[in-house]
Amino acid sequence: MKAVFTTLFILASTFVFAQVYVNGELFVEQGATFYADDTITVDAQSNVRINGIIQTTKTINTHLSYINTGTTGYVVTPIAPGSLKQINIGANSNNLIGILHNSAGNVPFQLAVRSNAYLNPQIDSAAVTEKAVNKTWHVIALDTVQNATLTFGWNSFDELSLFARNNSAIFHWQHGANTNWDSSSAYGSSTYTGVIPEFIRSNITSNLLPGLHYYSIGSTGTLLPVVFINFNAKQISKSANLLEWQVATPLKGAYFDIQRSVNGTDFESIKKITVSSNTSHYTFTDENAFNSIHYYRIVLVDYNNQTISSKIVSVSAETAYHPIVIYPNPAQKFFTIDAKEDIEKLTIINNLGVEVLHVGNYINTPINISSLQSGVYYVQVKTKDKTSVTKLIVE
Repeated sequence: MKAVFTTLFILASTFVFAQVYVNGELFVEQGATFYADDTITVDAQSNVRINGIIQTTKTINTHLSYINTGTTGYVVTPIAPGSLKQINIGANSNNLIGILHNSAGNVPFQLAVRSNAYLNPQIDSAAVTEKAVNKTWHVIALDTVQNATLTFGWNSFDELSLFARNNSAIFHWQHGANTNWDSSSAYGSSTYTGVIPEFIRSNITSNLLPGLHYYSIGSTGTLLPVVFINFNAKQISKSANLLEWQVATPLKGAYFDIQRSVNGTDFESIKKITVSSNTSHYTFTDENAFNSIHYYRIVLVDYNNQTISSKIVSVSAETAYHPIVIYPNPAQKFFTIDAKEDIEKLTIINNLGVEVLHVGNYINTPINISSLQSGVYYVQVKTKDKTSVTKLIVE
């Protein structure tokens, strides 16, 4: 059984339990799904625009036409292993997606192409304006894909200024995992003319994890104004951590916002460092690292307040700094310290690294903290030749 359409507008979810042949116009509005329990074939002269979802249980065949996925649309289709499947998808032009994989069976994919390449595709931040193809390919793997080869197509009019076609690479960003475009993997490439689209470039990967993957094509090393190549942090003293990071190329303008967290989720800004156009290496020492563990990230902020974040790194304090015993902890108005050596100096520091209480020549008596607000504090105790830091919770 075959359903043939010349003009069809899908405003709500529609199910067709037959082969679908489109030889005219098909429009699927945002929020709607056109579902076919068989093959979907799009004729050469068809006009297919998808703001919702077009889905098949078999396969989608696109001839010399293409499916326009606009700004919100997706094509959902299973792809069998062992042979290259190319689907003509695009945004205003044919920007095909080809997938070859060696998984054990069919793998369902959700595919789209969007206009523009973005500094951060997760939030459609500032658009890239040069040295790239002006498209972003969306590939959602609904299962793990073994030994995948992904192919992306574009036309000469999709290329932004200064784009170097013969010196380009595929850039990858996994939603929720990446904080920068990644082009460090080995990419097999093939570029040719005389077909629609004019040019293609292929990316060979060992495995493609489930989830949303963004792909863009840019001149090698220049798709983004910054890529954090390295970012490391280490403890260098009892209360200091050294941060070191490197960007792909020296930058102009903007600044780095250094952020710290004690739980890996809630970050606060602790320092801003102006970007230098003369170096790609940076360091910063956090001299108020009084917690047992700290998390850090670096955020690049440009003149338009667009941001790109580094990965998150953590530093654990050495356990050999002779911890003391504080009780009760949590405390309300008073706490007492149990130490095996005489305490020469006791300092209480808040979560911002600011000293809020100082006690000299401490003796074993309760310490009044009734003036402190509820929160997390750090008790720094100095004996004759040692310094210890212990977290204190004030209720």
